Amino acid sequence: MKTKTKNKTQQFDERQLQIRASVYQRNFGILLGLLLADAAIGGLYFEIAWAAQPFRSMLIALLSVTIITAEFILRGVYFTKRGEKIFFLAMNAFAALAYSFFSVANHFARNIGDFLREGITDFFDFNAILPVYFFAMLVCTLIRIVMDKFAAKSAE
Repeated sequence: MKTKTKNKTQQFDERQLQIRASVYQRNFGILLGLLLADAAIGGLYFEIAWAAQPFRSMLIALLSVTIITAEFILRGVYFTKRGEKIFFLAMNAFAALAYSFFSVANHFARNIGDFLREGITDFFDFNAILPVYFFAMLVCTLIRIVMDKFAAKSAE
């Protein structure tokens, strides 16, 4: 018996594909620059311990993903359906609040001076950075929704 499978991949038009390609290309250069800066700061020249070694790479990757996702959202090539924005907005709001609560509770339980003096040394400190990502995505999505509303009003 044959069954039809629904195509669940996102369909982008040619303009969106070109924008996505340019964003990936530009941010690949940014990622390489961040990795070179980390190598210079973290050990080759300055010996500044801003984070423990495994977390430096994770933070650089998170920063690169944040830049790419924010640019996709703001340039209008991240969402293909109307309902996706609302779901993404709610998901990021929940995650940002949950991680913020977790981070505040964690830093009340620990000494904040160690975090400022030694940098990011474990996953508890790394979790303090994650709300920044989720709040950034929340703000970008809100900006995109407002931009879409203004575009719809001006088209009328």
